[in-house]
Amino acid sequence: MVVEDDVLVRTVIAEALRDAGLRVIEASNANEALGYLASGEPVDLIFSDIQLTGSMGGVDLVRIVREKYAHVITVLTSGGGAALAEGHPHFIEKPYELPDAVARIIGLLGKK
Repeated sequence: MVVEDDVLVRTVIAEALRDAGLRVIEASNANEALGYLASGEPVDLIFSDIQLTGSMGGVDLVRIVREKYAHVITVLTSGGGAALAEGHPHFIEKPYELPDAVARIIGLLGKK
């Protein structure tokens, strides 16, 4: 799942992941992502921007996902630097090279 409020950024990374053979769900904010998770549909990984519009950002989303959906791998991204990730183990700084981000996500899914 790609969680990103910038539609252009979300579309580009989602399409690149689809081109790599992954099934991708898109969410424009954390509440939309949590709603999808609550539906029971399978999600293996969430790639989320830290700064999202809406009631919560990516760090809060990851905290909730870790508590309720511990099996889901979480990857944070931001242009604000790794410090915003609060020690999160999987962080990709913006602007990222698309092939590198896709390779990292595929690598994480392979470790599952």
